[in-house]
Amino acid sequence: MGLYPTDSIPRHMSRREVYARISEWYRANIERVLGDEGEYEKHSAEYILDLPDPAAVTEEQMDEAFRHVIMNLLEWGYHDKDEHGYKMAAYAHAGEGTR
Repeated sequence: MGLYPTDSIPRHMSRREVYARISEWYRANIERVLGDEGEYEKHSAEYILDLPDPAAVTEEQMDEAFRHVIMNLLEWGYHDKDEHGYKMAAYAHAGEGTR
């Protein structure tokens, strides 16, 4: 399921800024997948732990992270919001420049 028409999109932010928010939120919430026995959870946790620092991340790495939020290893947080009120999917779609 995609974003709802009423979901806010942080269009005012740069790709690096939305990546930083995604990276920060998943690192803060990694306990949701740590310790689970499934392969998906294991790979998700490994991916989160390996996310590059926002100051050093490449365009390709940002694209990969956005895709993982939308439909892969980070999809479990798709509809979850951070303290700024944006869903992880909203950040990912803003980073991709699409909705």
